Amino acid sequence: MTLPILCFDLDGTLLDGKGRIHPQDAALLADTEPLALFIPATGRPLGSVRLTFNKNGLFVGRKLPFPLILENGSILYAGGEKLVSFLPFDCQAQSDLIDLAGQHPQVTFLFMGLEEVHVEHPSPFGRRRSRGGSWR
Repeated sequence: MTLPILCFDLDGTLLDGKGRIHPQDAALLADTEPLALFIPATGRPLGSVRLTFNKNGLFVGRKLPFPLILENGSILYAGGEKLVSFLPFDCQAQSDLIDLAGQHPQVTFLFMGLEEVHVEHPSPFGRRRSRGGSWR
C-alpha cells in the first residue's frame, strides 16, 4: 500500500507556542503503522529537531524514524536519520556571507553545518543555539 505524504513545519504548525506537540498528533507520529509518511520540514538542525521530539516523549533514545527536510532544505535525511543530501553554499557564497556578517555587528549570524553551529556577534539567542538549546 502506498502511503500519502504529509510534510509539515515544526514551529507554529506541529508545535504550539511552548514547543508542545498536541497529544493526538504525538499519537499519530508514534504509531508503528502510520496512516501517512510524515516528513518534518524546518529551518532547524537535526539536534534541535531530535530534542524537540524527545521533550514531547517521542523517540527518546532512538533515531527519528521518518524522512527529514532540515535547515531550509539544505540537509535531507531518510528515515532513521540516514543522511541523503547536504547542500552547503559554495565557497564564494560562504565568503560573501562572512563578509556580510562582518559589516553588521548588531546582527547575530548563525552559520549552520551538518554537526555544528558557528555564531558571529552572539546574542542570548545565538548562545543558546550554539549549545543546542531552545529556538525560543
